[in-house]
Amino acid sequence: MYKDGAGVKADPAAAYRWYTIARSGGYAGEDAVRMLGLLEGTLSAAQVRQAKKEAETWLQNYAKRQAGE
Repeated sequence: MYKDGAGVKADPAAAYRWYTIARSGGYAGEDAVRMLGLLEGTLSAAQVRQAKKEAETWLQNYAKRQAGE
């Protein structure tokens, strides 16, 4: 949705973050890998680092919620 602006304003960095989260959660299909590569080509190195950091934070918080913390 963020990649194409479907129902939300297009945001390549947010799309990159959510594809990273999906891939970390086991969705490592060719589509995810391809989309991460395409999106990375539209973002600055700083945006990619930030998106990866936000994805990692989201994943850590999710793990804590699942553990009941």
